[in-house]
Amino acid sequence: MTRACLLLFLSGCASPPAPVVLPPGVVAGTVSGREGLLPWVFVYVKSGLEDRRFDVPKEAFVLDQHGNEFIPHVFGVRAGQPLKIQSSDSGIHNVFSNPFHNPAFNESMMQDQSTTKVFDKPEVMVQFKCNIHGHMVAYAGVLEHPYFAVTGFDGKFEIRGLPPGVYTIEAWNEFHGTRHAWVMVTSEPMTPLEFKF
Repeated sequence: MTRACLLLFLSGCASPPAPVVLPPGVVAGTVSGREGLLPWVFVYVKSGLEDRRFDVPKEAFVLDQHGNEFIPHVFGVRAGQPLKIQSSDSGIHNVFSNPFHNPAFNESMMQDQSTTKVFDKPEVMVQFKCNIHGHMVAYAGVLEHPYFAVTGFDGKFEIRGLPPGVYTIEAWNEFHGTRHAWVMVTSEPMTPLEFKF
């Protein structure tokens, strides 16, 4: 038997890879667009948790200004949770936000200064800008529950601990808009989601 025939024979004997399954209560997957896998996509439970209440974290989430960028670029915060906006940059920044459902603010800050804001009402998404450096922008998803994630540079996300139920999952991207998926969480394993813009 020639080497080529042997390889063909062995490849025919190989079993196909097992499908990926997720543990119960875990919703995970990837987000992609025409340009490939997408980072900075906010993925969250849009509906299905309306009759549940969750404790709000007392610790502040930190939004930093570093290297003339907001870090992180996209993030989630709970409604009622403190958001500490600080500056690690020398010089001056001017943080501006004009939400639809929460109070607007426009504040200047120097290095090592900070301000703390609380968004009491859910809102997806809240935009932050610097009026001095026009390229600086960040987005926050303000939610009443903890079931959200932001994709990494590999386009992957993972939301853990969802109780059994029927949910709408939304993926939001600043350039492409939104995509939705319907999932039913049970005690059985699930297959990963794949959002495509």
